[in-house]
Amino acid sequence: QPDEWTTRELAEQIGVPEPTLYTWIQKGRLRSRFVRAGSGRAKLVYADAETIAALKAIRARPAPWRRLPPPFTEPINPTTES
Repeated sequence: QPDEWTTRELAEQIGVPEPTLYTWIQKGRLRSRFVRAGSGRAKLVYADAETIAALKAIRARPAPWRRLPPPFTEPINPTTES
């Protein structure tokens, strides 16, 4: 789907460790879903250009002033497999 990334791709794009992305996903700050990939599953994370720019700006701030992206206010669909 458009604007979907693997966690590895998005982590490289933003310049954060993958565990940071997983934390943001768990806290509802990024949307994700599982898809079948070969014999396993892969997690895809939704991030459009605006979201990526905001996350890069957050990472560029000195640590004491960093703020996590706000949680989504609308319901997030449960993780699904396609």
